[in-house]
Parts: sequence; C-alpha cells; structure tokens
Amino acid sequence: MTLFLAYCLLAIGQAAIGVNVVAGKFLIDDGVPIHVYLCGRFMASTVLMMILMYLLKESLLVKERNISHLSKRDWFFLSMQALTGGFLFNVLFYWGIQYTTAISAGIISSALPAIMALCAFFFLGEKLNKAKYLGIMLAMVGILVINLDNTNHSTHVTGSFLGDFVILISMVPEALYSIFNKFTNQKVTPLGGATVVNFMIFLMLLPLGAYEFVSNDLSGIVLSSWVLLLLTGFASMFFFWFWSRGLLHVPASSAAIFTSVLPVSTTVMAWAFLHEQFGLYDAIGMCLVLFSIAIGTGWLSGLLSKKNNRAIS
Repeated sequence: MTLFLAYCLLAIGQAAIGVNVVAGKFLIDDGVPIHVYLCGRFMASTVLMMILMYLLKESLLVKERNISHLSKRDWFFLSMQALTGGFLFNVLFYWGIQYTTAISAGIISSALPAIMALCAFFFLGEKLNKAKYLGIMLAMVGILVINLDNTNHSTHVTGSFLGDFVILISMVPEALYSIFNKFTNQKVTPLGGATVVNFMIFLMLLPLGAYEFVSNDLSGIVLSSWVLLLLTGFASMFFFWFWSRGLLHVPASSAAIFTSVLPVSTTVMAWAFLHEQFGLYDAIGMCLVLFSIAIGTGWLSGLLSKKNNRAIS
C-alpha cells in the first residue's frame, strides 16, 4: 500500500464518522433513543463485517506473522479499543450533547488532533516535528473558524459547563482508540480486528440498548428511520476497517491531523442533507484544514523540494 492510499483511507474513515453524526442527529430527533441507535448501528456493522470476512476469506490473524492465536495482552488491547473508541466515546459524546449546543461540541472537538498527537507522544514515543505541530495547529484553527460561522447564526441556547466538560472528556477515549490499535495491528488483520472490536462494542451497548428498547414507546418511528439506522452500520464498518488499515502505514501522530476531516465532513453533509447554512467561514475553515493535512503529512514540502530541484537542474 502506498502512503497516499493510506492517507486516503484515514480521510475516508473520518468522513464515515461524519456520516453517522448527521444520521444520528436525524434519527435521535426523530425519536430513536440514543442507545437503541448505537446498539443497532454496531449490531449492523458487526454482521456486515462478518459477511465481508466470509466473502473475502479474510482471517483474524495476519498470516505472515505465523501465529496460531492471540495472547491475553492482545485481547486486552482489542477490548480497550472497543471500550474507548466505541463505548466510552459514543456514550459520553451523546450524553454531553444533551446538555450543551452542537456549536460548543464542534468547537471542543477541534482539540481532538492535539489530544491524539499528545497521546502518540506519551504512549508510543512518536516525535512531533515542526511540520506536524504546524499541521495540528492549522487544523484546530480551521475547525474553530468553521464554528465561528455557526456562532454568528445560532439561535440555540448557550451550552452548560457540564455538557462542554463531558464532550471534552469524550475526545480522550476517541484519541486512545488509535493508540491501542497500534499495539495489535501487526498481529490482526484490519478487517478481522475491526469485526472483533465492533462485536465487543455491541455487547457493551446491549444492556443499555435493550433497556431503552423495552422502556420507550417506539411505535411512532417510521420504517425509513429503522432502515437508515441499519445503513449507518456501513459507515461504522468503513471507519473501523479503513482507519485500522491506514494506521498500519501511518504514525498515530500523523494520523491525528486526519481527525480534522470529521468536523469538515459533518459540516458538508449537514449542509447537503439537513439544509444547514454553509457560509464563508465554513469555506475558509475547510481550506485551512486541507492545508494542514498537506503540511502535516509532508506532501507540500515534498512538492516544493521537487520544484526546487527541477529549477536547479
């Protein structure tokens, strides 16, 4: 796999989360309980990935490693991926957004690239060079600019400290997911590991989802909403599969820059499907995010060096 393809997979993976954010907002507003939505989504993604593993004849273990089974340590890190990036992030995020505005949540989410880069530095010992520092800062500024436009046109009430704090805390397990993934991605295949992790997330959410399913009147929810809920399983599949594949070839500190694709994709899809306003600040912010990816991945410096070499020759 080329480095460019790995970058594309990381970007698509984050865009897939944006799909579920927009779809989840629509479904929850339509009356689907939060944990019913999450439980159904991960059930669908698990089934889809099991089918895909069967069709592609994909195994759980990497054949080139010549290992017959996973150790207790490997199963621990797979469980931690499910607990952090699946269960804790989703439960905390959707809990917090009930007590704050979507605008506040978007602004706080701009801290994700920095949190993930710091986690990669402390837990994996990955060094942050000047290009990565600049890329992360530009990504955060770009997302903040996007949210300035939302602030100017907001009719929502202001967020509470509790909601804002919970949203911020939810960014930590989201960042830790990629760190724990690095401990297992040399032993398990991206699709096999994603399938196991999604199944673990489903089991963790099942008690909450079952309780909400039996304690709420869901008769008013139309069939199309249930179909959309099942379709969000595809987006979850693409995130966990593509993000794991990309992380095989990209350091976590570099992948951190691509987490800025999430709020950008969410803004575009909210404009296209939820008819939310798209303004000048959104366009400027997206340009800054794309520029941050070009700098943080070294693509821009490589392009400039090639031009200089041609000019000298």
